[in-house]
Amino acid sequence: MAVAEKQIKDLEEFFSKAKLPTSVQLDEGSKIGEMSRFINSHLKVLRNNGGKPMYEVFYLRLLKLKEIVASA
Repeated sequence: MAVAEKQIKDLEEFFSKAKLPTSVQLDEGSKIGEMSRFINSHLKVLRNNGGKPMYEVFYLRLLKLKEIVASA
């Protein structure tokens, strides 16, 4: 699945307004300590490569983080 520009913009908007915790356990093997750095780096990769299916994992990680932040 290629990530559309609108999907990236939606994530940018969400994270720009969200109250972010200090750290998050994304999954069993991934703990995010520097939230803004994680978000910005993933968004940058998506902006530069969002149309390429192999970069979908960056989108999926951000979606998972969004889900965690939204439910907190």
